Amino acid sequence: MGFAMVQLDLSIALEKNSEGIRAAVFENGRVVSFYFQNDAADLRIGDIFLGRISENRLSQVGWFVDLGEGRSGFLPHNRCTKKHPPEDKDAFILVQVDKEPWNQKEAELTEHVQMKGKILFICLTVPMLPDRGAFPNKCAIH
Repeated sequence: MGFAMVQLDLSIALEKNSEGIRAAVFENGRVVSFYFQNDAADLRIGDIFLGRISENRLSQVGWFVDLGEGRSGFLPHNRCTKKHPPEDKDAFILVQVDKEPWNQKEAELTEHVQMKGKILFICLTVPMLPDRGAFPNKCAIH
């Protein structure tokens, strides 16, 4: 049994304007994936963030997480994957939006991060590392 290597022509087109970010992935000249976010401030189910613990709301209940750019969410204790949940304020944590914000409530977050498909868009828009300067507004594909 032999294996054949297939070479693909993979490219991406990005556009960022006042309406949001649009991206299209092309494979051999055909669009195979499309991404649109109409407002960077919106939190959508499935969005993944590297956030910081901003407030401990009793370890039995959960934690408020700063997601950057004025956005925040709540990580309930039962959505935490660690045997020893985050106790330190300002600790970094990888989270995913599980429920969108509604009726004056924060978005609900989970540490059980799931991704579907084979393409991951990474959009760096806010500095999260102290004393390193701001990240450029760039998007990458992996």
